[in-house]
Amino acid sequence: MDMVTSALQTTLDSLTHDERLEALEYLEFTTSIDGASLTLGQRQLIQGRDAEMDADLSLGIPWEEVNARLQAEFG
Repeated sequence: MDMVTSALQTTLDSLTHDERLEALEYLEFTTSIDGASLTLGQRQLIQGRDAEMDADLSLGIPWEEVNARLQAEFG
C-alpha cells in the first residue's frame, strides 16, 4: 500500500472489526463523491433518517407510488 503511510497502516491494522467499519463510515461521509459536498449537519441528518428507515420500513413510500405521483404531477 504505497498510498498509505506505515503509521496509518499500523493504526488501521490494530483496529477491531467494528472500529474499521466505523472508520470506513467516517471516510465515506467525509469524502466528496461526484462533486457533492455535504456539511457535517447534512451528513448527520442523512444518517439519522437512514437509521429511522432501517428501524421502521413502513416509513418509506414504495418506488411505484413515488413514480406514479411524479407521472401524475409532471407527466
